[in-house]
Amino acid sequence: MTPFSIFRRTTDYGGLYAMLLVNRLQMVYFALVIPAYLVQPYMIWAIFAAGVLSQLNLWLLSKWFASRYPEQGRGGFVNLFGGTTLRFLAAIGLVALTVKIIVITLGYTDIIQQFIFPTMNRTWLILFPAALACFIAMHGMESLIRFVVIAFLCTFWILILFLYFWFAGHGSIRDLYPILPPSWSAGDWNSLLLLFSSLSGPEYLVCLAPWLNPRRHPLKYMSIGNTMTILEYLVLFATAVIFYGPRYLSTIRFPVVDMTRYFQSPIFERIDIFVVPIHMIYFIYALSLFLLLFFGGVRIVANRANRPPVRTAFLVCCAIVTAAIACADEWSWESKVRLNIWQDLQIGLGAAGYAVVPLLLVVAIRRKGRA
Repeated sequence: MTPFSIFRRTTDYGGLYAMLLVNRLQMVYFALVIPAYLVQPYMIWAIFAAGVLSQLNLWLLSKWFASRYPEQGRGGFVNLFGGTTLRFLAAIGLVALTVKIIVITLGYTDIIQQFIFPTMNRTWLILFPAALACFIAMHGMESLIRFVVIAFLCTFWILILFLYFWFAGHGSIRDLYPILPPSWSAGDWNSLLLLFSSLSGPEYLVCLAPWLNPRRHPLKYMSIGNTMTILEYLVLFATAVIFYGPRYLSTIRFPVVDMTRYFQSPIFERIDIFVVPIHMIYFIYALSLFLLLFFGGVRIVANRANRPPVRTAFLVCCAIVTAAIACADEWSWESKVRLNIWQDLQIGLGAAGYAVVPLLLVVAIRRKGRA
């Protein structure tokens, strides 16, 4: 029987992979809907502010990667926190990861149903991506880390297409005014929290520490990835404001995806039919990575991390996650109020995780150094 070595480590992956992982994990789902929540052009400054906060967290993460603990893998976490505390933290992480998986999967399911397969049963729209992600994840963590290069090259160029709206005369540059906020409301603070939560994802790199080796200049590579993300957010938001105008923008649920319907080409009548599936590449990539992280977290909570992984156990974990997504879709996603509850929960958990994980690791390292 072929050994199931999905967590095998045969080589280290340098800063380039850390950079691309930071960028792609920050661009999952919320980047497509966030213009509808920001609306006002002066919220460009909120994007910059969220980027600065994200950079602060990456600076803390770089302290972790520069230490001796990442290369120890799970043993490094055990040395810092102890086995019992680590299992407790892993259980909390599993809850946050499950909510993230549910929200992004059902969000992308809505996109696929609205723009590509409007009459297709939603259950199949959930099962197909989940099965594909499970299949990709079974190739192991090393293959997934390498696959981020393909995911980046297949999707980053889409950003260039949106520059078409700056020169096609669909909107007015005057919609980018006022650039300074006349006042700062509670809703603007909520938007800033949403932005910060949308930039979460790099904290999961601590789980990939045994495979990544950005100990030389770790902050440099992660900062480049974060800067690329901020650039993408700025282009997408400014383009949406110019195209729709602030008044109409708030009424569109998927403003970025909806703009692809207006791409014009002498060859293809509907470019969005090609752009949306291509964009799904890094959704499938992110889902595959999250399934592996979920399986690893379950192994830690169950105190089985020292034993070889079992294929059946991994498939059971994938089935549990898929069932959770289907149940959330069936019982609570259709209602707009409940949908907002799920998204608000993800926003809170994502922001809290991104803020707490790097800080917790740095504090633990310093306490260990004083002991």
